[in-house]
Amino acid sequence: MFPQRLEDLAKMMRELGITTEDVMKTAGNPAALKQLLTSVTAKTPGQRGSGRPDSLSGMIDALEQAKARFKSEKNMPSIPFVAKPRTQLLTSFEFNRQQVLGQENGTYFMAKQTIIGTEIHVSKTRLEELERVRMFSVHIVVEDVKGDVCLLELYNYPGTIGANPQLIEALFPVGSVLAIREPTLKSAAHGGDPLLRVDCPSNVIWLEPDDEKLVGVEWKTGRHVTNSPTLPSTEDEWKKQGNGYYQKGWNIPAAVSYSRGLQRFPASSVLKLNRAMVYLQLKYYGAALADCESVWENKDLQESLKPKALYRTAQALYGMGRWDEAERGFIDMAAKYPAEGAACKAWIQKCADRRSEANEGKYDW
Repeated sequence: MFPQRLEDLAKMMRELGITTEDVMKTAGNPAALKQLLTSVTAKTPGQRGSGRPDSLSGMIDALEQAKARFKSEKNMPSIPFVAKPRTQLLTSFEFNRQQVLGQENGTYFMAKQTIIGTEIHVSKTRLEELERVRMFSVHIVVEDVKGDVCLLELYNYPGTIGANPQLIEALFPVGSVLAIREPTLKSAAHGGDPLLRVDCPSNVIWLEPDDEKLVGVEWKTGRHVTNSPTLPSTEDEWKKQGNGYYQKGWNIPAAVSYSRGLQRFPASSVLKLNRAMVYLQLKYYGAALADCESVWENKDLQESLKPKALYRTAQALYGMGRWDEAERGFIDMAAKYPAEGAACKAWIQKCADRRSEANEGKYDW
C-alpha cells in the first residue's frame, strides 16, 4: 500500500534506510531505482515471506503490473473507444470540482499518483493534413461531435502549475472548441475509465466559433453548451476581459484574451500593448518586443499610447540583454515624458549595472 501523507513517506524511507539524496540520484534512471529498491530489502527488518516490507512490496508489485500493462497495450490492436455515460461522467466530475472549490480557502495536502512509461508522442503533422477525428467543447471533461464525453489530461500547459480552479476555468471556459492533434487514449494508472492524455501544449489548437475548420461540423448535443460564457464581441470588451484577468494576476488567461481579441481586431494597438505588458510579466521578452514594434508601425498611433509603447519597448530590450538599446530607450522616455523621469532613472542605472557585470564580471550579490 502506498503512503498517502508526506510524513508516512518520510517514515517509510527512514525504515528502508533511503535518503533524499538516494532518490535524487535515481531520478530518471529506472535501472538505478530498481537497484536501490532491491538493495534495501536485504537490510530491512520485519520482513515477511516475500522478503520485503508491505509498503515496498506493494510499490514494486504496482510498478511491475504497470510495466506489464503498458507492454500489453502497446501490442494491442486498435479498438473502439467505449465512452462512459455522459450524465454519469459529468456528475462525477462536478462532484470532484465542488470538493476542490470547497477546499480552496483551507490548508490541505492532496497526494496523487501517476505512473509514467508510455511513449510520449509529439505531433509534427500540420493540422490541415490530419484527418478530423474528434472536436471537443467542454473544459477538462471533453465532448466530441457525437456527444461522447471523456476526461482530458493536459500536461505542461503554461500557467496551470499550482493554479486555482477559478484560473483554470478562465483559461478553459465551458464551451471552448479545441482541435487536439493526435492525442493519446490510455487507461488510468490504476484502472478505471479511459482518458485522453496530451503532454505537449502545442498539440492543442484553439478554434474560434467561425473558424473555417468548423464549417459543416455539427455537435449532436447542439452548438450551444449550457453555462458557457458569452464571448466578448468588441475590442473594448476583449480589453476589459484581459485587464480583469491581469488585475487578478492571471497572466496566461489575460494573454489569451488579448490574443483572441487581436484575431478579431488585428490592428488594435491597445490590445498589442496590453499583451506586451503581460508578456513582460511572463518574461516572454521577445514576444513583448514584437508586439511593441508592431505598434510603432502604426503611423496613426494615438499620443496617449506612445509613452506605454516606448517604456515597454525599453523593458523588453532590457529583458533580452540588449542593455545599450534599452538604456537609450529609457533616456528617450525620460526626455519626452519628464513625469516618468524617476522610474526611467532607476532603469538606466540597471542597464549600466548589467553592462558592467557583463564586461567586468563583477556582480553585486
